[in-house]
Amino acid sequence: MTAKAALDELNKKCTTLCEDYHRKKGPSGDSNVWSGFGGPGDCTPNYRLLYSSAATFENHGGVMFLGTNPGGDHTAADPRHHEWPFSKSCYSAYLDECWDGQPKGCHPMQEAALEVAAAIAGGREDGKRLLQRSPAGNLIPFRSERPKHLPRGLEKHGLKIGWELISRAKPRVLVLFTSNKERWGWLMKKLDWGLDPDLEKSFRPNWKYRESKSSGSWPRFVFALPALNNKRNPAVEKIVEHFENRVDDIGHDRLCGSAAPA
Repeated sequence: MTAKAALDELNKKCTTLCEDYHRKKGPSGDSNVWSGFGGPGDCTPNYRLLYSSAATFENHGGVMFLGTNPGGDHTAADPRHHEWPFSKSCYSAYLDECWDGQPKGCHPMQEAALEVAAAIAGGREDGKRLLQRSPAGNLIPFRSERPKHLPRGLEKHGLKIGWELISRAKPRVLVLFTSNKERWGWLMKKLDWGLDPDLEKSFRPNWKYRESKSSGSWPRFVFALPALNNKRNPAVEKIVEHFENRVDDIGHDRLCGSAAPA
């Protein structure tokens, strides 16, 4: 099965899980499972699986970017977000979409994602090209205003889908735009890696940079950067700067391997 076909199946799975959850909860259920994009009565399942073209998942051994889960209330959903990864090439939600009424690529989270990609690729323009060719999505595809508001049942299913994305991409470098302790522990357990507290660094309470590495096949490096959607907070600048220093310490060639800019 091609990557595009496999991801299309995952897309349909997300829809089914939203529908099942809605049926179980009924009218009193979490309204965030459904989008309000089409106005009253709209029943578009409210999730976001991919932030890149489906074709990027054919590029094994590169860099992968994963968010926690889509944020915003139920009006933030847009059915086109389900379609664009399958219909557009050289597409990155971090570069090509308008979030929260901002111009394309100008939302704080999008700006931070480009800074992180530029640190890996060695420059801003190379960072844009890296985002365009790198698989990207969410660790959990289901939307909630805040991660803690995500229904536990959907979180469990969502993490399984996130693991399928990672397994499909087989990245050399995995960058998480989240450093939640429980989800970091879950990922390390899935990878069968030990925790490495020596590579952790706190910037604010509950804002902890995490990192781990392995000599195995994939991934070789995993980075978890917290709170990048708060980019205008001075602490976030320090988080990105710390990541840039870590990339320099590791070395671009060693980090990127085949993901180095052409």
